[in-house]
Amino acid sequence: MEHVSIKEIINYDIEAQEADVLISDGQFEILCYAQPYLPEAFKVPNHALSAFMTENVMRVSENEYRIKRLQNGYYSYRLQGKLIDLQKRLVMIGAIVIEIENVIPKDIREGDFIEFTVKRLDM
Repeated sequence: MEHVSIKEIINYDIEAQEADVLISDGQFEILCYAQPYLPEAFKVPNHALSAFMTENVMRVSENEYRIKRLQNGYYSYRLQGKLIDLQKRLVMIGAIVIEIENVIPKDIREGDFIEFTVKRLDM
């Protein structure tokens, strides 16, 4: 089974204790915001990434994982994955689990593949 790890630290601000972190499961990778970020103590969380400002959540017919970085924001993405927990709003893309902050439309069920846009993913 794949696991998620830090592939690269893109930027790190020591004073603010924040970083831009590229995480990967070996197949998919996503740029995330991490704060507080302390390199000596930091590990990839075993919980879901948090999707900030999730929009345009809809069911899709293709059962495929997709990650597309958008041009309108540094951390912005269009993501497509499998809804694995409707109550907790968890979506899986490869081994990467993301928690959507907004309500999932009522016509979407656990096990469906969905697409959504997000302004930022937080670790």
